[in-house]
Amino acid sequence: MRNIWRFTLLFAGAALLGTGVVAARKWHAVRQPVQADGSFPDSFMMDSLREVLEGKAPDCQRITALSVQALRAYEFSTDRWDNLLFALAEAAENAGCELDAREWYALVAAQTRDPVLRAAASMHLGHIERAGGGYQAAETHYRRSMAACDEAAPSLLIDQVRISAINGLSNTLAAAGKHGEALATHRDALDIAARRLAPDDPTSRVLLLNQARLAERTGDDRQALDILAEILRQGPRDDPRDYVEIGIRTHRLAGRVEGVRGSLRILESMWDEHFNVLRQSPAITRLGMELVRVRLKAPGQAPRACDLAAQLIALVGEHESAWLASAVSAERSQLAGALREVRLSCVSTLQSYSLHNNDSYIDLAFMTWLDTEPEDTQHDLILAQWAREKQRRTPR
Repeated sequence: MRNIWRFTLLFAGAALLGTGVVAARKWHAVRQPVQADGSFPDSFMMDSLREVLEGKAPDCQRITALSVQALRAYEFSTDRWDNLLFALAEAAENAGCELDAREWYALVAAQTRDPVLRAAASMHLGHIERAGGGYQAAETHYRRSMAACDEAAPSLLIDQVRISAINGLSNTLAAAGKHGEALATHRDALDIAARRLAPDDPTSRVLLLNQARLAERTGDDRQALDILAEILRQGPRDDPRDYVEIGIRTHRLAGRVEGVRGSLRILESMWDEHFNVLRQSPAITRLGMELVRVRLKAPGQAPRACDLAAQLIALVGEHESAWLASAVSAERSQLAGALREVRLSCVSTLQSYSLHNNDSYIDLAFMTWLDTEPEDTQHDLILAQWAREKQRRTPR
């Protein structure tokens, strides 16, 4: 079930710039490429150039063809196509082309007179080196990016580049074992984000999550818990699955810091305050099952765990069809399997911890088990077990 709602966050200093963001200056501001014979390229080349600069996703063939033109411009010194070459490098990375974008970024970083492009290209070089384990080289590129940011005129774009470079540098330092320096460096990115970005900007949340992770690495679980709790107080954003995964991470950390009562406090708050929003997503079942497990561990909470298990069975029955219909086809069968696991886990809870001595919960458990088990051959065994349970509970 965990695979369905796996939360993949860009903790590792992912670029905050989309394809062609830096390069997407006005189309007419970029001169037409010059062929070796001095003529302009054909319409195919110009259409491809327009696609890149408008942020669309051309195929690798077009990217390759354009790169020949851009590099030829450098060779003949006819134009300095920094914008185009940078956009091509980003497009090649995003499209998964088998092209070495590192050489293009390096050329732009070394020769462009535009500090914004130099900062962005150096930032990308840092990301590439860090991904390959070249931490010393990555640190050099990130620091060059930050220096170029200092040369550029103030703008939101340069702030985004600076934030990404600082974020990448802090992750590089952490990967190299310099956790204290990484945490201190990352605070600079948070400070810039607090001053320049909107409170609901997704970048701010990513940075806070990264700060919490770095704090954990330095052994400061309390600071990490405080940061994560603040994120939870902001409530769900676009994807309820993300919020649930942050909550699960937070409650587990709270369990280490404060014990089971800390875990329970986090999960109960999420369930009570955001139930109406989260119930629209199957992620509510992941949150619910975590809360069931924590209630079972907390003193005196087992009856409430049974109540919640029964509520989850009803939730799945009410929303399963809509959840499956809205899921992308590639995930539908996996989601169906995950929801089946939720039902069976709830059945197990009701059977094992029916501390209410509540016959209705035992009946619900066996009825849900029958509905969930697709093999008719299993039904006789389930019915026989149900009959034995009823007989055991019948007063003599």
